Order: sequence, then structure tokens, then C-alpha cells
Amino acid sequence: MSGSIVMVGKYLYCSVFIFDMRFDLLMGLGANMGQQSENRAETVKDALDGGDMVLTEVDVERMRKERDVEGLINALKYKWKMTVRFDAADALGQIGDLRAVEPLIYALKDEDRIVKEAVARALGELKDLKAVEPLIQTLEDEYSRVRGAAAWALGELDDVRAVEPLIKVLKDENWGVRLDAARALVKIGDERAIEPLAQLLEDNYDITVQEALWDLENRKRDRELGLNSK
Repeated sequence: MSGSIVMVGKYLYCSVFIFDMRFDLLMGLGANMGQQSENRAETVKDALDGGDMVLTEVDVERMRKERDVEGLINALKYKWKMTVRFDAADALGQIGDLRAVEPLIYALKDEDRIVKEAVARALGELKDLKAVEPLIQTLEDEYSRVRGAAAWALGELDDVRAVEPLIKVLKDENWGVRLDAARALVKIGDERAIEPLAQLLEDNYDITVQEALWDLENRKRDRELGLNSK
């Protein structure tokens, strides 16, 4: 009997000892992970403050995988390398966290056209209506790819405030921008776009726009005939 009690006691002691070891190990790992996160935050802050630390595309990719929204927002401000800002904007659009909307709107003023294009597309992916007016202003950007990205984003936001500005863009000097604006208009589906789109197709045919225009015209006819509520 006493032998059994001794064995039970030894078993309990070993169990407690193993539990303590596992607990200490987990706590150590947690502290280490937390320290790594803090170190990355310090790295970004130091880089932004002009310190010796340098941000790279690899850092941004790590933030993307870890969904480190705050780190990516900070990376948008990294003025020493435009590819870091580009990758940060792209990652924020993919992650879809609305904390990024205001920083991205501010980043529409970036000095690099490639970054501005990525920022506009990220705002389209986030689909927050606060971006409508800033994107409308971006339709007048000097770079055609930025104007096209803004037009695409406004189509994704699907807000009627963009209809008249997009109709004006149908006369843009760049065909790609005109096409982006046309596709945005058919996505929004406002009947004010029917005639301008028809005029566009007389000079520049596009099957996607044509099919969408037919759909708009059919919806307008059905509404006039009282066949639907729109």
C-alpha cells in the first residue's frame, strides 16, 4: 500500500514538473514573439525617423503575412524607397482593414506615380465611401495610369457621386483611361451614362462596355414600361 502511495506521489510530482516546464517554455515563446513584434515596430519607427535601420520589401512581405496593419501604414511613409510604399499600399488593399483608409487617402499625394496607382487601387479594394471625393480629384492626375486606377476604384466604390466626373473622363486623351472610366460607369449602372457611353463606342469599340451598355438600355426601357421598380 505504501509503495503505491509513493508511486502516485512520484507520478504527481513528475506531472507537475513537466507542466511547469511546458508553461515556462510557452511563456518564453510568447515573450519572445512579443519582443520580436516590438522590435519590428521599433525598426519601422527608427527607419521613419531617419535612423540607421532600413526597410525593405522583405520587411513589408513579413508584415503582409502577419497582417501587421499598423506596420504597413507606417511603411507608407517610408520616403527612401518607393517600392516599400508600393508594396505596403498593395498589402493594405489585400488585407482589407479599414484603419488603412485615411492613411491611403493621404498617400494619394505621394510623389511617385507608381505608388499613387497602387494606393488608388487599394482604396477601391477597401470600398470605403470616404475615398470617393479624393479619388474623384485623382481623376485629374497628370499620369494616365493613376487616372485609370482612380476610375477603376470609383467603379468598385459604386457611388453615384462619381458618375458626372467619370463621364468627363470618357474624353481623356488616353484610351486606357477612357476604357477604365467606361467600365466604372457601367458598373455603377446610372442611366446618365448611356448616351456618353454610346458616343464613346462609336470611336472606340469594346465588347465589355457594349454588353454593359445594352444592359443599361434594357433596364431603362423596362423602367419606362413599368416592368421594374428602378
